[in-house]
Amino acid sequence: MRLKPAYFDAENNLANTLLALGRPGEALPHLERALQLAPYSLPVQINIGRALTALGRYPEAVVHLETALRLKPTSADAHNSIGTLLLKQGKVSRALEHFTLALQFNPRLVSARQNLARALMAAGQVTNAVAAAQQAETLALAQGQTNAAIQAHKLLQSYRAGQP
Repeated sequence: MRLKPAYFDAENNLANTLLALGRPGEALPHLERALQLAPYSLPVQINIGRALTALGRYPEAVVHLETALRLKPTSADAHNSIGTLLLKQGKVSRALEHFTLALQFNPRLVSARQNLARALMAAGQVTNAVAAAQQAETLALAQGQTNAAIQAHKLLQSYRAGQP
């Protein structure tokens, strides 16, 4: 798809759609163009970080996610994203800190609650992981987020069975 070169919203929206479809490699060029047009865009910095994390390009992802945190230290999405990156790197205690901060800044962020459950399970805190997964499922259902509720329910079942 060809877009007008200076059309920020089109680049950003297309990238968001591609990310939602699980196509971070295709989303990245659109996000990079959006970033050229709006270098201080918090959502673009976060989404570039997410795309790079999905592609396994962790050092580059950290740069964008830390930039996002500098732009807005209270961004729940930025803390959740950097927590996800840290968890993928096996830095569980630091990931837990970021998921906790994300939930302090936005207690209704279902993905942060699910990620907190994953990090707690990775830390061997099974009881707390089960509680967090249950909270994520309840929250997702209350917000009408069916897919997130299904994911949380699967986490909950696996954690109750003692499986990570």
